[in-house]
Amino acid sequence: MQASTDLLLRKLPFQHLVREITQTNLQKHEIRFQSTALLAMQEAAEYNLVRMFEESYLLMIHAKRVTLKRRDIQLRNRLMGVSSKMPDQSGENKVHEKLDTKLKEIREKRKKSREEEKQRQKKRKQKKTKKQNESLEPV
Repeated sequence: MQASTDLLLRKLPFQHLVREITQTNLQKHEIRFQSTALLAMQEAAEYNLVRMFEESYLLMIHAKRVTLKRRDIQLRNRLMGVSSKMPDQSGENKVHEKLDTKLKEIREKRKKSREEEKQRQKKRKQKKTKKQNESLEPV
């Protein structure tokens, strides 16, 4: 059961995604959206996503697993008759490429920050060891 009726995704990033999709697929036309239309699209998209995950979750339980896997979602789509391929995926591929690039950037930043944190911890440990050694030396 759903805990609240609040939106799951932030409004602005969703709006950017809708605008990007429409620009890549309808390059010749400038399209404007009313705020209520964007809200309706977001509510519908979130409803479909939640429903997809709920149905995939049931398949996961049926398989006696505790981890949702890609194959659960793929099986759900197959059972529901949802096509996994769209006729023209050029815009979708661009979005996937951007997402992949963004994910790589995030992973690199996380890796860099973990390495920096390890270096800071190492320096702290060295300072602590140095202080302990100094306090143990006779005067």
